[in-house]
Amino acid sequence: IRSLRVRKMFENMGYPSKIARVLAALCCVRRCLPQGASTSPALSNIISYEMDKKLAALATEYNLVYTRYADDLTFSGDVFPAQQILPLIKQIIREEKFEINHKKTRFLSGHKRKIITGVSISSGVKLTIPKAKKREIRKNVHFILTKGLAEHQRRIGSHDPAYLKRLIGTLCYWRSIEPDNAYLSDSIAALKGLEKGY
Repeated sequence: IRSLRVRKMFENMGYPSKIARVLAALCCVRRCLPQGASTSPALSNIISYEMDKKLAALATEYNLVYTRYADDLTFSGDVFPAQQILPLIKQIIREEKFEINHKKTRFLSGHKRKIITGVSISSGVKLTIPKAKKREIRKNVHFILTKGLAEHQRRIGSHDPAYLKRLIGTLCYWRSIEPDNAYLSDSIAALKGLEKGY
């Protein structure tokens, strides 16, 4: 999302042109909304609002559910009439001055593995994170708790001073998806105990 759209958004909210220009300059880096800035999600949601309304209405018309996380658009349902709906989706996105990344466009059906924004929905019953990601996290937790943080980081070649905090954050994210998973609560508590020693 370029700074001109951000400026226009502020103007549409009632800010004078000069102030809108300054606000857009404060919120953009290299004339675009930057990933990772705390302001970017809210601004991109405001800018995408009309597109979201149109896509949600279209999805409802075809008995689908539309969801968006950042720039990942998902249409889900029992039957996806691709021939009919895909041109309409593309048209709405173009009208709202966005572009589809065709390399990332996928159709997931039947018993194929379904991972959307890093979350597995394959079971159709509950959300979880992919098994490979779980194994990787468990392995890291195990090595830290058995060999120590310094030895683990040396072994994997990490010099990240926030490595432990990031791992705890990843466990908290996993727990937000699987709140009843006792392993996660125990691991978070154990790593937080270690964190106090550093």
